Amino acid sequence: MHEQHFDAVTRALAIPTRRGVSRLLSGGVIGLLSRERAGATHTGCRYHGSLCKRHRQCCSGKCSCKGRCLCPGGRTK
Repeated sequence: MHEQHFDAVTRALAIPTRRGVSRLLSGGVIGLLSRERAGATHTGCRYHGSLCKRHRQCCSGKCSCKGRCLCPGGRTK
């Protein structure tokens, strides 16, 4: 990294403006909300009622003898 570029970056980080702080906070909030909405759970798992052959294929970890994913324990659809 060039000295001048490094100096510019450190100056920008050392003296945050109100606008910069508000951008940082709003970006963090939006990131957390989008992560929550995306449902950050198991990737590639199958939900209630989907066809399955093994327990590990279902998000709940339970596959019925009829080949359908079940709800997690103590819950209903």
